[in-house]
Amino acid sequence: MKNILVPIDFSPFSYNAAKKAVFIAEKTNSTVYLLHVVQAPSDWNNISVQAKEEFPEIESRVVEAEMKLEKFLADALFENCKVKTYVQGGVIYEVIVEFAKDRKIDLISIGAHGADETKELFVGSITQRVIRMANCPVLSVKKNSKMQSVDRILFLSDFEEDISSAIETITELAEVIGAKVDLLYVNTPANFTDTATAEARMEKYIPEKSNVNFRSFIYNDFDKDKGMLAFMKRNKPDLITMITHARKGKPAYLLSVTDTMVFHADIPVLSMVLRK
Repeated sequence: MKNILVPIDFSPFSYNAAKKAVFIAEKTNSTVYLLHVVQAPSDWNNISVQAKEEFPEIESRVVEAEMKLEKFLADALFENCKVKTYVQGGVIYEVIVEFAKDRKIDLISIGAHGADETKELFVGSITQRVIRMANCPVLSVKKNSKMQSVDRILFLSDFEEDISSAIETITELAEVIGAKVDLLYVNTPANFTDTATAEARMEKYIPEKSNVNFRSFIYNDFDKDKGMLAFMKRNKPDLITMITHARKGKPAYLLSVTDTMVFHADIPVLSMVLRK
């Protein structure tokens, strides 16, 4: 992990996302990219200077954002971290995703509203769209979530797909920050799996040569989402990690398991794309 992107809108949510990015960057010697996107026509960064002059209100917001970002960078949070700042115009979630792709970003740390933090629905949010469209892992961070240290990482999966790359990423992260990893399989009546089979699925992905302590758990519930949240509240991990599938083009109201966890969990959620 060498490049971490933090979309900044100067809210407490994005500030906390920056804190989590710095926490990881200091452990991995990564560079943090702070990006503010001014809402503008989708081709804003490609049009001529003359054309931009026809939108003085957007140019004014760009200049204002550059000044605010410079002040934001002066925060003591960034004293021991390599940081680069950018202000771009366009459709916010599209710019974030393209920026991450163009600069080979390894992780996006983004602020996320939770069920107790906003009257707005998570559906259609910038965070939801970035999670669905980004090629790299996305760390969704609530305003009040704490991550001064990470001792336990919880990985949620049904372990039926080939998740080797995700396990490799989690193992590397756990080694760097000195965390243990708990693997969780939620068993439901609608998709019941006997204990021996579920345990074998999880055991398959535990690295044979690693300094990370892995444990596996099976939790029974009538509903997969509720089971995950119930297990989380009982066992209190510091970070949730899970697979999300490429959902570009699918209606926002069709919530994924990742959507549910980001909205309801009170700790950071790291989602990794598994594309078919």
